[in-house]
Amino acid sequence: MENECLSQLSYDFGKLFENGENYDTIIQTGNGNNRKEIKVHSLILYARSSYFRTALSKNWVNREGGIIKFKKPNISPKIFNYILKYLYTGKLDFNGYKPIDLILILVAADEMNITGIVKYLLQYLVDNHQNILQNDPVNILQNILHHEVCSQLREYCLDYICERPNLLFNSEKYLSLDKSLLLALLDRKDLFMDEIEVWNYLIKWSIAQTSIIHNIENLTNWTSDDFNLLKEVISEFIPLIRWLSISSTEFIQYVIPFKKILPENLIEEITCYYNNSKPKLSLPNLPARKEPLDSILINQKHLSIISNWIDDKVSEDIDCIMIPYTFKLLFRATRDGFNNEKFHELCDNKGAIFVVISLPNSSNLIGGYNPLDWKPKFDKRHGNNWWKTSKSFLFSFTKNTSKGVISRISRVNSLKSDKAILYNEQFGPGFGGGPDLVLSNNQLYCKSHSTYPDSQSFISAGLTKMENYEIDEMDPSDLFSYRDFTINKA
Repeated sequence: MENECLSQLSYDFGKLFENGENYDTIIQTGNGNNRKEIKVHSLILYARSSYFRTALSKNWVNREGGIIKFKKPNISPKIFNYILKYLYTGKLDFNGYKPIDLILILVAADEMNITGIVKYLLQYLVDNHQNILQNDPVNILQNILHHEVCSQLREYCLDYICERPNLLFNSEKYLSLDKSLLLALLDRKDLFMDEIEVWNYLIKWSIAQTSIIHNIENLTNWTSDDFNLLKEVISEFIPLIRWLSISSTEFIQYVIPFKKILPENLIEEITCYYNNSKPKLSLPNLPARKEPLDSILINQKHLSIISNWIDDKVSEDIDCIMIPYTFKLLFRATRDGFNNEKFHELCDNKGAIFVVISLPNSSNLIGGYNPLDWKPKFDKRHGNNWWKTSKSFLFSFTKNTSKGVISRISRVNSLKSDKAILYNEQFGPGFGGGPDLVLSNNQLYCKSHSTYPDSQSFISAGLTKMENYEIDEMDPSDLFSYRDFTINKA
């Protein structure tokens, strides 16, 4: 009954806002051709908002013919209308609004200290940051760049862009990126791009900031003034380039043509490096960036957790930069087929690997780590072949990492480690003597949790249809080798 009454009250106030009957206030929003007057009721705004209690007070109010006139030209009519509707009805509905509109609503609501909108809309945008970046990442990033209320959202968006930089740099709009935003991106160690790509995109962006109209492919027509203009724009970015991650061939082809914009001693220092000398670089010797992760199921946070489990570290200690392993995708079911034979063709005798599984209608991923080769112990005709190890484990974690990663692990029962890994050419990857987890074509099967007892909290007994699964090969990474520092080789 109470909810019905509140719903009716919200509806009635909403109709009052729509028809504007008995209004006593006109709010002038927007400017130019996008200017609109909205008729409202000062009593409702006064009761619902501390901002309007001040703005409509006797000391500030401006009346014309008995009507309060209030101007807010920096907020568009569409955005202001949403905020006013919330103040009248107490309802929030984000459906039907473009991501950029929601961000403008957030910024405007924060400016007017309307915490009810800020709290829920900010959480909504954080939870959906991956989706809102898909169509217009440049515009989204530009609009959240300088607003403090967007700081949390900004970090999530930058993390996502660093993992998928092509989303940003394949857009023609990237040429209009704010300089401070591009500086922030290139300063990050987790920007997963080849360094020569970073350089080439930087050159194109820098030229777009000048009046240079010559062809970048032919520099013979460039004047000294052209190079000086480019040098002035690009100078702040030079220390952010990982120069030693660029091969000698790439350096000669793409960098040397622009040597006039580089510090004089840089060419000599890098040439010494290519000649196997150990130059003392005048610029910071920054760690190499990572290569993009070839996965549609997991991200760097998941990899960091798996790496910590392998090394018996605390799983909550997430460091997406210093992951001590390289990962190479061997198998993806939606690409290679839900086929046991194909799994063995691509994954047998590859060394340590891990499996990640996505199930329909589930917010979690499950999987397992095998530190051994996947191969038969005896003749393949013997059916089940079990391998002994105490280092394997089964795991589960959340797909969406925007609220952090909820992770669980089940290690081997020490009394049953002789059946930790199951090999059978008739099936896909298998774990435990139950079996605790075995994949076959597009199905997952668990009979019991005997070898990995804690897995009962995240793996259900019986048959389950799979949505997708991936298998990655992993090897120790040389964190101290500058040129060869990679992750997730595609």
